[in-house]
Amino acid sequence: MSLPDYKSPGKPSSAAHPPSPVVQLNVGGHLFSTSLSTLRKHPDSKLAEMFSGQPKLHQHFIDRDGSHFAAILDFLRSDWLPTENIQEVCDDSVM
Repeated sequence: MSLPDYKSPGKPSSAAHPPSPVVQLNVGGHLFSTSLSTLRKHPDSKLAEMFSGQPKLHQHFIDRDGSHFAAILDFLRSDWLPTENIQEVCDDSVM
């Protein structure tokens, strides 16, 4: 017995907005997974430029110190600026 196709009201259909592909990043030996839409969130950023096309690789290597890259991803996901290690994050984000 299968369940009927039910779409809850207020939730957009996944067919209308297909999920963004997941991108694997190796930033200076630190491994991260994020969506392509997160990396493209700020169209004028270096990350958006790097991932402007369709990804052809499963994992991408960025030759930078990865110890603060999580804060950069958190900013892209939430639009909240990091409160710790702000200088290091700013230095790392200038690619």
